Amino acid sequence: MGIKLFLRILTRVRHSKLNYQIYMITKFLLFLLLMGVVSTLSAQSVNVDAQGVALEGHDPVAFFTDQKPVKGVPSIKTTAEEATYYFANNANLEAFKAEPKKYLPAYGGFCAYGVAKGGKVKVQIDTWQVTDGKLYLNYDQGVKTKFNKDVPGFVTKADANWPKVSTSNPLFSF
Repeated sequence: MGIKLFLRILTRVRHSKLNYQIYMITKFLLFLLLMGVVSTLSAQSVNVDAQGVALEGHDPVAFFTDQKPVKGVPSIKTTAEEATYYFANNANLEAFKAEPKKYLPAYGGFCAYGVAKGGKVKVQIDTWQVTDGKLYLNYDQGVKTKFNKDVPGFVTKADANWPKVSTSNPLFSF
């Protein structure tokens, strides 16, 4: 609704010769704003929410120790690789601090299958799996099923794609 009103106002302003410069400046500023948003999304190498929290607030260590997603407590947290991670307890926090690479999700917590295909895709937490000591997440259960048909092959492709995908590709969906 707000965008339609904004566009109507811009159209009226554009038709007035006196206000044409205002119209062009506004259009240019809107373009710069949109480019900034796209640039921010494409540079995001860790899958976080608006507050910078990864794994939708789930404890990364619990996937390994409890073999299930466990919500972390916002007061028990640490930061690693551009993201904030919550933990269910202090023992998990200390385990993470001792070996963060062991517990960090593969591909910044983006969809493993999506990275193998060349892009960043958001995930559903219930698609988690620990395979060969790494935490992988996928877009949904259907994509997880595809990923599981050839985990070594998709991991090889994703590993090769991740350096470029992590810095340049915007988010996309299947």
